[in-house]
Amino acid sequence: MKQSMLLMLCALLWGPQSLAIQAEPFLGANYNESLERVNLSDLKRSQSSWARGFIVYHHYQQGSRDLNTDPRVMGFQKLKKMGLNTVLSLKFNYQNRPFPITQADIDQELNFLPTLLDALMPYADIVVAGNEPFIETEKSLRQQPLVRFYKQVAERIHQYQLANGYQQPLYLGAFNRLWEGGMQTDSAPLLALAKSLPWIAGVDLHIHHASDEQFTTMIDYALARLRPGQHFIATEFSLMHHWRASLKQPVPADFAQHYQRPESWQVYQYLDQVVNHQPVAREEWVAFLSASPWFETRKHYIRDAMTRFGSYPQFAGATYGFYQTYGKRPFTDNRDPWILNSLYSNQTVQWQDGLPPFHYQFMQDYIDYQVQTSSKGTQP
Repeated sequence: MKQSMLLMLCALLWGPQSLAIQAEPFLGANYNESLERVNLSDLKRSQSSWARGFIVYHHYQQGSRDLNTDPRVMGFQKLKKMGLNTVLSLKFNYQNRPFPITQADIDQELNFLPTLLDALMPYADIVVAGNEPFIETEKSLRQQPLVRFYKQVAERIHQYQLANGYQQPLYLGAFNRLWEGGMQTDSAPLLALAKSLPWIAGVDLHIHHASDEQFTTMIDYALARLRPGQHFIATEFSLMHHWRASLKQPVPADFAQHYQRPESWQVYQYLDQVVNHQPVAREEWVAFLSASPWFETRKHYIRDAMTRFGSYPQFAGATYGFYQTYGKRPFTDNRDPWILNSLYSNQTVQWQDGLPPFHYQFMQDYIDYQVQTSSKGTQP
């Protein structure tokens, strides 16, 4: 049976994919690009009912990855087969490749898009046109060239949906650092585009911040530029910049003495040890974080962020980083400490019984939210 016939069968079985705004906003697992790591056991342990990942368009358009055999595509498809709701972000990365400027260039660039959507659309509940356009595009192109391109990306996705009976909400984004004046200026035209297209459900915000003020400023700025009835999702959010500002803090003295760590160490040196040399028992990892005021005072970040998100009627849902994914390179005092964010401490902490350990407090607050929303019910 040809792939197209299989996809049509999936569509008939599941019906047109559509999603009204839930009675309770969702909180799901974010895989980013690492969709090959989709694992039912870990999803069940976290009680996740939603998951998100992004697919890099050019990997498949250029043929470096095969849609029919690629483990990331198969991982995304597996999420739906396992019964989860899904968010699909499409990434167009122009950091190291020419940006399509002319209409002919855009047409050539996007000719492959329907083929990609054939493989992914039947498995998506929400679609985002873009991943991080303002990071993945040269700064000089961030306004009209970027807007012209992403308008056509969004229009072609929408036209594909209409032609094939799909009704998933289509979002535009994601937007970054909207508390910064320069990023506000660069983002204004794309926000205006989102507002102008009647079939765009809203915008995706990636809120990696240091302060609560930055968090709310970003949401307020975006919502002020949308029309009534539009919504926002946050497929990435974290206190990464707060953690980064803490990397030169001393390792707590009592902790260092108890676990026989050098008392001269700073936070980044301890993180380098556990991520690059020897993961530690979860007891030590929890002791390190709980003895560090910069973390202990923010240990309920996920709970608090979801409360803050929930104060906005326009909030539809969010996803949070699932795994640590730090490569084998020295962890220095100027690294972005994503390893402090994730729900699973799969790199810094020793596994038990073949299972990755929960991060300190974050996973518990994440599970608490799943229990809370499942008791109230969501409406797919």
